[in-house]
Amino acid sequence: MFVVFLSLVVLAYLLPFTVLSQVQRFSGSFLFWNIFAILAILILLRIMRSWHE
Repeated sequence: MFVVFLSLVVLAYLLPFTVLSQVQRFSGSFLFWNIFAILAILILLRIMRSWHE
């Protein structure tokens, strides 16, 4: 699951400067960052659920 999170972080660096650089409207990047934030929160919650004392 940690590998999935790391790949999501790499995509957060690559996509805005490659794919989304041609999108002129603000809504394209706004949608990307909302989806990224939701996915990152869900993945981190799943990773932290397995932590025990």
